[in-house]
Amino acid sequence: MMKSAMLFDDANIPLSVVIRGRSEELVICDELELIADQLAGKVDGKLCSSALRRLSVDFLLHQKDEEVLYEILRERDINDHFLAQCIKQALMEHHQFEDYVPELVEPLGEIGSGKPLANPEASGYAFRCLFDGVRRHIAWEDITLLGHSMPPLTDQETARLQVGIASNRRLFSRHLRITN
Repeated sequence: MMKSAMLFDDANIPLSVVIRGRSEELVICDELELIADQLAGKVDGKLCSSALRRLSVDFLLHQKDEEVLYEILRERDINDHFLAQCIKQALMEHHQFEDYVPELVEPLGEIGSGKPLANPEASGYAFRCLFDGVRRHIAWEDITLLGHSMPPLTDQETARLQVGIASNRRLFSRHLRITN
C-alpha cells in the first residue's frame, strides 16, 4: 500500500483525521486493485462488500474533509495564485472522482452478491482508472498542498477544521460505518 508523505503528529487532531482519511482512500484503492485482479476468476464477495461500503460513503467523506482544509489553506493568502491553482485542480479532481464513484457502485454490488458481470473487462478498467487516478492525485496533493512546506495550522484554523469535519460527519452520519 502506498503511504502518504505527510508528517504531522496527533497533537493537531483534526488534521490527523484528514491524514487518516487519506490513508483510508489508499486502502480503498488497494481493495479495488485486488478486485480488478480477481475479475478473471472468482472474486471475493466480502472484499467487494467492503469496497462498496468504503467507496460509496467513506471515500466521499474523506474528500469533503480535505476540501475543508483546502478552504482554510486558500484563505491564508488569497493572493497566492499558485496555491489557488493547486486547490482548484484538487477540487476539480475530487469532483471527477465523486462523479465516477456511482459508476463503480453497481458492478461492486453485483459482484458482492455473486452475480456475474456482463463485461468484466470494462469493470476492471473502470476500477483501475479510479484507483490509479486517486493514487496519483494523493501523491500530487502531498507534493503541492500537504507536504513538508505546509506551515502548521494555527489554533483558529484547527478549530475551523474541527468544525468542518464535524459538519461533514453530521451530513454523512446516516451512512457512516464508523465514527471518527
